[in-house]
Amino acid sequence: MQHAIHEPSTCFRIVGGADIVVAAVCRPELIKGAWIKSGAVVIGAGYNPGNIGDVEYDTAAQRVHLITPVPGGVAPPPSPSCSTKPSQQP
Repeated sequence: MQHAIHEPSTCFRIVGGADIVVAAVCRPELIKGAWIKSGAVVIGAGYNPGNIGDVEYDTAAQRVHLITPVPGGVAPPPSPSCSTKPSQQP
């Protein structure tokens, strides 16, 4: 789904049909809670400043069976894969 983040209608269609959603796009609340299928499992692996995940947590939590907490669900924040600054090489 990496290319779907640029087209919300595609993202909506893919997420809406999934039993398991793994969000790791590092864009705050890109995945809307209303898009997620009722009873799905959501694993939030993206981190954004302010402890905001990629999934609209409060809305999603009302619909899903299980959801990982933000922060602390998958990896300790901040995740190096979501860094917005280029790494410094010695």
